[in-house]
Amino acid sequence: MRFTAEQRLDDGVLEREFTLGEVPGILWTPASAPAPLILLGHPGGLHKMYPRLVGRARRSAAEGFATATIELPGSGDRPRLATAEQARADLRQALDAGEPVSDEIVDRLVLPLVDEAVPEGRAVLDALLSLPEIGGPVGYSGGVIAIGIRLAVVEPRISAAGFFAGSFVPAAMLDEARQITIPLHVLLQWDDEGNDRQRALDLFDAFGSEEKTLHANMGGHTGVPQFAGEDAAIDLGVSQAAVSRTLASLEAALGVRLLRRTSREVAPTAAGSRVLARARRVLAETDDLVREATTGHTHLRIGYAWSAMGRHTVQFQRRWARLFPETELQLVRTNSATGGLAEGACDIAVVRTEPDQRRFDGVIVGLERRHLAMAADDPWARRRFVRLAEISDRTVLIDRRSGTTTTDLWPPEKRPAVEYTHEVDDWLTVIATGRCVGITAEGTVAQYPRPGVVFRPVRDAAPIPVRLIWWRDDPHPLADKATRLLTELYGTPERA
Repeated sequence: MRFTAEQRLDDGVLEREFTLGEVPGILWTPASAPAPLILLGHPGGLHKMYPRLVGRARRSAAEGFATATIELPGSGDRPRLATAEQARADLRQALDAGEPVSDEIVDRLVLPLVDEAVPEGRAVLDALLSLPEIGGPVGYSGGVIAIGIRLAVVEPRISAAGFFAGSFVPAAMLDEARQITIPLHVLLQWDDEGNDRQRALDLFDAFGSEEKTLHANMGGHTGVPQFAGEDAAIDLGVSQAAVSRTLASLEAALGVRLLRRTSREVAPTAAGSRVLARARRVLAETDDLVREATTGHTHLRIGYAWSAMGRHTVQFQRRWARLFPETELQLVRTNSATGGLAEGACDIAVVRTEPDQRRFDGVIVGLERRHLAMAADDPWARRRFVRLAEISDRTVLIDRRSGTTTTDLWPPEKRPAVEYTHEVDDWLTVIATGRCVGITAEGTVAQYPRPGVVFRPVRDAAPIPVRLIWWRDDPHPLADKATRLLTELYGTPERA
């Protein structure tokens, strides 16, 4: 994902245009972060739809949501879809003649669009969720309902959706609608002249969700009341009124204000930030308790941001299964500095940076050499090793979220030019272009072989400590076993 332009709107919302491959889009983020995300759908023509989209984005930001949208295949400046263009002409001809629109025309018009748009939407979701200012959950709102249906079926990260029953839906997609189980808010304009009302009602009936609401308004396709379109909170399975009542009750019970509201932003207070962090831990522990009670066996979740245990990862998993068969081991990747520990995604975590010792305890289980990652056709790729001083003349790519490299590796007068990224796959992709090099731990060499990228040892660089960490005030009872096993593996000489 590459950001191409940005501006700060007058209500404090940050608007950024981006491209992902050949797909253009826009991301709006509120001042508070990380924010849950809503994917905004539209009928096509990003620039034409911008005034309506930015209005929806501003209203969502006021409720604490980030929003994003992308151009549809065949719309705006994107290449046209030949099949869809012919189907659109046949559709106009049928409507002008007052004839019913056949299922065959609808299939040719909609299905190719769905087949292209949904993979693009999922790729954009991957990129957006890697940004530090974007968190979960994820909702989908508006646009071509057939695209929303397919996304809700195939994309598990979408936890709720708001659909507008104002576009054609192939009959075959009723079967997909029956597979949807997330909460739904469906908007129907009762007198929409371009929409088959009965088919829209049949579609609503087909949705498999236990929590689904049909909101019907009098009027045509463009007569949607503003209040009916403000469904950001509803998209995520809870109404704004319910959120406000619950928040007010919580503030009254605690005797402190949790959110600071101004005309420009809604942001957590200092107390609100502390309550949020503790609440996430409590919810994660509650999930663990339920899982423990219902599955009847113990488990251990070990988090990591990248590289896991390096070359020892497979051996660690196999030995754990042999030594402790009564305990299920799960490795959980979370792109954060604590490997998911602070976020409640794991019980203990493998990290390669110094943790906050006020919050976390842990031990060093091993050391890993530093390696330089470079493009396979880089002149240095023919060498056996490199030295730090040489690298100061190159541009170094740094993962500022969870990486181990900083410019402190070099004297102030010898520091290289740097660029930044936030995710190991993006880091490798940029390095493969030859524009930058990167310094990483030995574990990356084992865990992330990538065509077009080679690794060479940095001979005079200090090794990287590999740590196993846990909450200082709540150590996991299995942390000691994991520590002993991983320390043993890192202490085992590598066979030639």
